[in-house]
Amino acid sequence: MRILHLNAGNETGGGMHHILSLLSQFNRGEVVLGVFEEGEMLRRAQELNIETVLFKQSKQHDFKVLPDLVKFINRNSFSFVHTHGPRATFLMALIKWAIKSPILTTIHSDPRHDFLAQGLKGRICYYLNRLSFKVVDHFVVVSSKFSELMQNQYKIPKTKISTILNGINFNVQYEPYSKEEMGFDKKSILIAMVARIEPVKQPLLAIKMIEEVIKEHSNVRLMMIGTGIYKGKVEHYIKQHNLTEHVHLLGHRDDVQRLIVSSDLLLLTSKSESFPLVLLEAARAKVPIITTDVGDVKKLIPSSEYGWVVNQDNQAITDIVQQAIKSTTDGTGKKKAKQLYQFASSKYSLKQFSDSVRQIYENVKIL
Repeated sequence: MRILHLNAGNETGGGMHHILSLLSQFNRGEVVLGVFEEGEMLRRAQELNIETVLFKQSKQHDFKVLPDLVKFINRNSFSFVHTHGPRATFLMALIKWAIKSPILTTIHSDPRHDFLAQGLKGRICYYLNRLSFKVVDHFVVVSSKFSELMQNQYKIPKTKISTILNGINFNVQYEPYSKEEMGFDKKSILIAMVARIEPVKQPLLAIKMIEEVIKEHSNVRLMMIGTGIYKGKVEHYIKQHNLTEHVHLLGHRDDVQRLIVSSDLLLLTSKSESFPLVLLEAARAKVPIITTDVGDVKKLIPSSEYGWVVNQDNQAITDIVQQAIKSTTDGTGKKKAKQLYQFASSKYSLKQFSDSVRQIYENVKIL
């Protein structure tokens, strides 16, 4: 078995970690990572000694790479081409007729939200992504809700869909920063939010919550780790509402795991998710979690014994964060986090994740 994994190459968040974690569990002769842009993903893959190939595009709609892509796939006789993300899937749709390898694609996010707030360009990209589904031989989805979505919204037969849940290595530990090292007072309560600053992550929902919370807890600090198309809008809101002391935009960071383990709480306010890796990373760090009720998060946090799952409502999130802040002093938050660690580490290991994908490859070959 030999698999070509294709991605745009501009991933830096959960998608990148999902792909690299998966590929790291396969024998080096079994997988190749192909990308269309140079960036962090390519660099990290090479550091892991994963075989890589760059089909460099000058811009997203540069189709000059397609002949080289066809030649590479046919020369290597891949068992599958496994795409991740709309660009890779669309490019494969254009050359499906010219290759012999079946196409699998992983649906990492709700396709309806992939191009939010991008105007006409976003609508065109969504339409092309939807069209590309017609040539995909099998879909891998990372939540049961996405399986339902693909069947109901896009009329994909159930037999062409396999569901897996993310997994991570729970056997690694990260050294926390002191709050003083991070530029905060030692009495500060640090809430980490690791997410792209984009509409689907609802950053303003988190900031408006902080605006309410600091009326009672002036020592709360929200660390927003990531960047995106909403950055300017978010910066404007923070300045306009005098929140610069309480909301800190840290941008893209290479030390995300250390920032998580250094935090008192982790927050996720997304409109849509699958089974977010960052929640598993917080579970590993034994940091209490507050998350909106999206995707399959309730499979990770099945009850209030493990964390807080809340509706996408400002008042509801504010109330829960108030509770969570109090839990940082009375020990109940750490108790939840410890129970979550024990639960998550037993069910969502990296080996279980990669074994599930390998089984999909075997099953699809049989079909």
